[in-house]
Amino acid sequence: MSDSGNDQRAETERTEQVCSGLRIAVWAILLNLVSVVLLVVPDGAMIRAVTVLLAIVLAVWGTVRMARGMKFDLIVIVLLAMVMVLPMLNLVILLIVNFRAARFLREHGYRVGLFGATKEY
Repeated sequence: MSDSGNDQRAETERTEQVCSGLRIAVWAILLNLVSVVLLVVPDGAMIRAVTVLLAIVLAVWGTVRMARGMKFDLIVIVLLAMVMVLPMLNLVILLIVNFRAARFLREHGYRVGLFGATKEY
């Protein structure tokens, strides 16, 4: 197989990785927002704790996938993952990385919506 075929396959894998990371990050953002709403629920501490923990896991996973697909430096990826445990700052970082991923995907022929991206043909 030619190098251009391998390059094309690698580029497709990268964009698919960014696409799936974006989808995961969107769920993390939604869970972060739900956890804020759960602050006003009486006796909702256990549900909120589980929601926050799940949001952190999804935020780290989605951010790392997006960052790797967009070829961020390893040190930046590690720093981004570490920031995901800080309340509110993780939401800001998630939104910034989300916007960069959306721009990356649009440049690669994807249509980006609220819950992820799809390939435009």
